[in-house]
Amino acid sequence: MRSRQPVPWFQANLDAATQLYAGMALLPAFLLQESLVVRAAQVGLLLLLALLAGKRIRYGYFAIVLASVTVFHVAIPSGRVLSEFGSFALTSGALRTGVFKGLAIVGMVFLSVAAVRSDLRIPGRAGALVARTFWAFEFLLEGRRRVTWRRPMESVDSLLSELFYELRGSGAGEEGGKTDGASPNGRALGVSRPTIAGWVAAGLLVGANWALLLV
Repeated sequence: MRSRQPVPWFQANLDAATQLYAGMALLPAFLLQESLVVRAAQVGLLLLLALLAGKRIRYGYFAIVLASVTVFHVAIPSGRVLSEFGSFALTSGALRTGVFKGLAIVGMVFLSVAAVRSDLRIPGRAGALVARTFWAFEFLLEGRRRVTWRRPMESVDSLLSELFYELRGSGAGEEGGKTDGASPNGRALGVSRPTIAGWVAAGLLVGANWALLLV
């Protein structure tokens, strides 16, 4: 029996649907932003949102993604030359484009993990299937640390077997992946209606990002 963990701030103040809609409303303001400084600040904010949503972030992975995208774009010279290394020229335009696009990818991932929750319920059979998929995905993410190199097959089989019995039994039922009042990570499910603090936080986040775009 997994022990209950504290409920993340977003789950305690926003229902899953409102959290998703807030993320969808914020996304265009992020993607249309043309200032590198503002986009970098937005990525930092989205990282904070993902942490407040109770997600575990693998910082090394995202650092590699950002560096890889930047390196690929730096290979195509553009703009003022900043430095030269033999026949290779590091240019300002290529560097900015690489960092800008790398931040876009990292930011969208942060936003997706912050906006989508395993207890999201969508009406109908298709909605139940989607919700069950989210639930199973979060279950596997939370259990990935149990997979060991010493016993790879046995540890993976144990994790998948537990997921199977959770889904088959009292686990992710037809009502959106709900499991005895808890999510796959042992936290209680979120509120059914947003609190005042949740409405204010969602409004400020969406409004601030659109203001940064339009001003």
